Amino acid sequence: MIIITICIILLLFGIISVKRKWYDAIPFFSIAFGGIGLAICLILLPANRYRVLGQIAQYNATKETICNARAKGINIENAALQLKIIEINRELANVKYYNTTIFKLWIPNEVDDLEFIK
Repeated sequence: MIIITICIILLLFGIISVKRKWYDAIPFFSIAFGGIGLAICLILLPANRYRVLGQIAQYNATKETICNARAKGINIENAALQLKIIEINRELANVKYYNTTIFKLWIPNEVDDLEFIK
């Protein structure tokens, strides 16, 4: 939210500066950076949220598969299983970390409900 707010402030500062006829390079750079930054943020917002929601679905499917295999006593190679668990937990830790930073708007709140696979 902070990033979007900064982009909007830059854009508004540039527009107000041009309307008041402060013809300097700063208003034009302000409009350019604010507009481009805002456009990028608004384009990436839904794309990243859908990506994380897809990762949540993959997490749930993998966790269910691992739990079913353990419950049935299916012999899955332990090394391969551990590598997959490590990979999923690493991705989950990464997403949970970014959910505590200024990029929180881009991460769905469902991430907080997920637990690490043991």
